[in-house]
Amino acid sequence: MMVAFGTGVNVTDSDRSSTDVQSVYSILDNTRYKTLSAGGVKINTDTGDNGVIPSAISGTSQLVEQEMDGSAGGSTRFWKMKNHDVTFTGAGAKKGWYFNFQVSSERVLRPMEFFDGSNNLMIFSTTPAYGGNGSNEESCEPAGTPEKSYLTLMNIMDGKAPSVQVMDTDGDGLYIKDSGKDDNASRIQLSPGAVSSVVGKKTIDLTGGDGKVDKLRRMPEQPMRPSWRQLQ
Repeated sequence: MMVAFGTGVNVTDSDRSSTDVQSVYSILDNTRYKTLSAGGVKINTDTGDNGVIPSAISGTSQLVEQEMDGSAGGSTRFWKMKNHDVTFTGAGAKKGWYFNFQVSSERVLRPMEFFDGSNNLMIFSTTPAYGGNGSNEESCEPAGTPEKSYLTLMNIMDGKAPSVQVMDTDGDGLYIKDSGKDDNASRIQLSPGAVSSVVGKKTIDLTGGDGKVDKLRRMPEQPMRPSWRQLQ
């Protein structure tokens, strides 16, 4: 089981102005459980009975860092990931992955969700707005630095981009992973303001405060039964 979480807070003035690097983590929880004959379950630490002794993870030495690989599709609103491999077994096995936000002040302020029933996390992140005077004090002036919002899609297992292209960098309605097309984009800067989503038949539409719509391609349908028969 993978346990994913993001860091960040925006409660006080010092929080808002903080440039501390915030991150997303996905950690392997290898705890095993055993069903009791009298009912219920318990943690199984008996290695002779296929159990394990869970161990804590300290620092990032047991994790693989995922990184952004620069802009995608020739657009300044989209980025792609480097997609480093994460190995959970054998020599050099790791316990998960992490991703450091590379935009100053970016942080996670809302719960993460799964994208369209897949294993891909929808990570909504934000850089808070600053007052027009550029200080930490409240101001009635228009925001000197407006809030910016981002959406990053990462597979909860290894932190890689989705296996199919779901972001359309050039707005042509086609979703092509190739370089020069949509270029494996898996991160987008969203329109300002609160973002709402509408699930359609083929796309998930994200609409910001300016009314602009970003269309994400839905994941391919999965068959309900993994079997088939040939009709004669």
